[in-house]
Amino acid sequence: MIAMTTKREGRDHASLQRRLEVLKLPVVPLEHHGFLAPADRAEMKREPETVGVGPDGTAFAVWSHRQNSRHKQVTWHLGGKGIRILGAIDVETDLRVSFVQPLPEGRVLLAAARAGRGELNGEVWTHDGDLEHRGHLGDAIEELQTTASGKVWAGYKVTDWGASPCRSAHSMLVSGADRALLGGWGSEYDVMTLLRVDRDGVRRIGGQCRVVLPDGIEAQRLRYTCRGGDLHGFIRGRWYRTDVDAISAAAGSTGT
Repeated sequence: MIAMTTKREGRDHASLQRRLEVLKLPVVPLEHHGFLAPADRAEMKREPETVGVGPDGTAFAVWSHRQNSRHKQVTWHLGGKGIRILGAIDVETDLRVSFVQPLPEGRVLLAAARAGRGELNGEVWTHDGDLEHRGHLGDAIEELQTTASGKVWAGYKVTDWGASPCRSAHSMLVSGADRALLGGWGSEYDVMTLLRVDRDGVRRIGGQCRVVLPDGIEAQRLRYTCRGGDLHGFIRGRWYRTDVDAISAAAGSTGT
């Protein structure tokens, strides 16, 4: 018991020391981009079950009914001042929805991250709120996005101990050959690391920086999703964003 306590205390001390180092990094403040809310605020919960961003930058949210968890509302939003709801549909589903994405002709794709063998964890709903298709998208989905033409891209949980100088990131922005990775172990949850992928392999470029809210407060418990070089963050109906250019400027990218 004493050995376990000593080991835990050692980990806590190391984490504290690393956090103090992280707090000295330059910061990149997220920008206010918009707001999310259900169309029927009296019936739906205040926090969305999940959020997503389409290929054109439109945000999508899934809201659960306060009394009936099977009843959900899907809304889509533009950025800007105030709550700008472009549309909404009501659906009845047993899915524990982890992802929402748009499809052509006003349809939406809902998906659960986990599924047993042969279990259907993907549903396509029409703009009228009718169930059009159901299917199996695989288990342990970590990210799911669609293209403007309707292609579906899914990323699955893997363990990769390759040559990347950054591990345990949970979000990745892509701009040409450059990558910006958000997150790390424990005390590095808000750290951005810049990488470049070229014929010489994967290497760090420039320094690191921290993502913070517009007022400088720590950005905790945000839901993040990436689209190309844009990072979108959501919390309590607020929609924030930043991009690779702002991150590179804060982190001091060498550009070489």
